[in-house]
Amino acid sequence: MPTDNASLRCEAQDLGLGVFQVALAGRLDIATALQADRALRATQADARLVILDLREVQFIGHTAARVAGMADARARRLGRRLVVVAARAPASRLFALTRLRGRLEIVERSPAGRFQGARA
Repeated sequence: MPTDNASLRCEAQDLGLGVFQVALAGRLDIATALQADRALRATQADARLVILDLREVQFIGHTAARVAGMADARARRLGRRLVVVAARAPASRLFALTRLRGRLEIVERSPAGRFQGARA
C-alpha cells in the first residue's frame, strides 16, 4: 500500500509469515517523519518482523533517527523485531552519529527475499 508525499514515498508490503517491509524513498526529514511513523505503526500492529528499507532515501534528517528509535522500542516492547536496511551513506552516517548503530539491528542488504511469497 503505497503512500506518497511530494518528497517521500512509503510502500508497505506483506511478505507473509508475519513479516512486513516498509520501503521509503526520497527525503526523510521533519516534514515527512509523521508519514513514515504512520506506515511503521500500521505494519507493526500485525508483524512479528518489520524491515525498514532506507536504501532509496536520498536525504535523511535527524528526525528519522527518532522515528527508527521509537519503532524499535515499540517492537521490543511487543516482543518483536525491527530490522533497518541502511546501505547508503546518509542513513548509515546518521545512525552512527546518533549512536543508534549499536542499538538498532542494521543490515546492508534486505532480508525480504527470504520471506517474499511465504505464507503461513
